[in-house]
Amino acid sequence: MSIVKLGYVELAVSDLDRSKAFYVDTLGFIETTRSDDALYLRGVNDFDHHCLVLRQGEVVPQWNEIGWRVDSEAAIDQLQARFQGDGLQVKECPDGQESGLGRCIRLIDPLGQPVAFYHRMEQVETYARKSHLWRGAAPRRLDHVATTTADVKVAQAYYEGFGFHTSEYAETQDGEDVFLAFMHVTSHDHDIAFVKKAPASLQHASFWMGNVHDVVRVADVAADAGYKDAIEFGPGRHKATNSFFVYLFDPDDNRVEFYTDGTWIPDRDLPPVRWTFDQYIAEGRLAWGDKAPESFRSQLIPGKSSL
Repeated sequence: MSIVKLGYVELAVSDLDRSKAFYVDTLGFIETTRSDDALYLRGVNDFDHHCLVLRQGEVVPQWNEIGWRVDSEAAIDQLQARFQGDGLQVKECPDGQESGLGRCIRLIDPLGQPVAFYHRMEQVETYARKSHLWRGAAPRRLDHVATTTADVKVAQAYYEGFGFHTSEYAETQDGEDVFLAFMHVTSHDHDIAFVKKAPASLQHASFWMGNVHDVVRVADVAADAGYKDAIEFGPGRHKATNSFFVYLFDPDDNRVEFYTDGTWIPDRDLPPVRWTFDQYIAEGRLAWGDKAPESFRSQLIPGKSSL
């Protein structure tokens, strides 16, 4: 059993119409469908039903869930038995209960993160070859999530059990522990990142853009549409992962990144890049660009604590 990819992220929002104005009408996500309490969105290259769910809720910002696609229906049964054997509460969700999503299980995992595991998602029309229908900044797809955890080494060991590999990591200041780890199960530099900080929270959800110009266009589009103050950090270049980025806050202070380049890693046995803490702070986080604001380190998106 293994994880195939990061499938979707669900965030809590306070007003679906306001969120649609930001994500769909301005940034250019595609609205697949809308329910009484949620928007199901995808990028222009997606063929899955959704990669982002915006759920109306009373507590915002809030990270409701990340969804991992596993390699088979049998894997869902294996995971359910494993988690229940560990004494964790697991919620079963039958096929079709959630718009576009097949059978899945939901839980607060051993790291304290709200997650779902599924195998099947409804396939829809991709706009990859319909660029004349793109609007706004046209995000391509979901790329990764960055989270916080009390113990990065524990998180690494847990995800290694799903077939993940560490691409880069930074040591703590005393050199005795791991401060930050980038981990991937695809050939991209990371599908999930862990930063040593409790409690379990979402630092950001990241969406892939076609090129550096498209990342800059995110900032242009947001500013021209009246969301200049939503731009938190960037555009700039992370030296760790060699990626180009810009970070925005949505109207409910959920942080979203728009991202491109990054290191291509086809070989899982490639030794990870090591950063000392001082190296990472001095240049790993930012090769060039404006310095990260204090909010980037201190303002996190709390995770849902119960099913």
